Amino acid sequence: MKRNITILLLLAGVVVACQTGSTGKVDFKKNTSGIWVAAHRAFHTHAPENSLLAIEHAITNGVDIIEIDVRITKDGVPVIMHDQKVDRTTNGKGDIEKWTLADLKTLYLKKGDSLSSEKIPTLQEVLQFSKGRAVFDLDMKTDEVGKVLEVVKKYGSFKEVIFFDSDTAVLNAVDRDHQKWMIMPRVHKKEDVQWVLDTYQPEIVHIDEKTNTPEICQLIRSRGARIWINALGVTDLKVYQGDDKNLKELIKNGANVIQTDHPVLIKNKLKNEVK
Repeated sequence: MKRNITILLLLAGVVVACQTGSTGKVDFKKNTSGIWVAAHRAFHTHAPENSLLAIEHAITNGVDIIEIDVRITKDGVPVIMHDQKVDRTTNGKGDIEKWTLADLKTLYLKKGDSLSSEKIPTLQEVLQFSKGRAVFDLDMKTDEVGKVLEVVKKYGSFKEVIFFDSDTAVLNAVDRDHQKWMIMPRVHKKEDVQWVLDTYQPEIVHIDEKTNTPEICQLIRSRGARIWINALGVTDLKVYQGDDKNLKELIKNGANVIQTDHPVLIKNKLKNEVK
């Protein structure tokens, strides 16, 4: 029912798509050309963040990767929510881990200060809704790895989910379960890079300003991994204002996955203007 509602909204023109296409399944090791765009908390400028509608917007607009956040309810169900508390994004209050799924489903997600008709989706609902149409960066906001893996296994989404966490204990738990899981570790310093590459043989590595150097980027790409960097904040703002200088700086060393709050704008910039 939710999917039917979303499709009707799209047909009614709620979102203006710059292009269409399925992100589908990808083989990171065999597809390292071009720069991909990742939608932060799905396409949240057009729908409540981390909602099914925001995910549908991202898919319809041809976004390469959709970043979403996963937490666990009181009764052990993985749901999609960035914050520890539901206060900012819903009409409820309190710690999400103290709510059962049934109680969470009585809440509605906000878009800014306005209440929408969207509800907090479970991870199962997301994977079922988008099966074969999207690749997700799953930002692990929980250490209950087994509950998350159980859902992903149920839908056979081995090539549709990338596991991300700055906590190596969480990534280790994912890697121990099966090495076919796609993993994105984060490196904050040069000394971490070789260890991360040797330990995880990752499909993708998250770098930051301090690790965005020609040497580090060349090393990561020499191992067949993509390089993720955030445009969130200043770079996004500058691009929105028509200034591409910061975006060019982000990608000049070889970063080839850009996470942004403005995925369509960045996608068009990369395609048409930024060389």
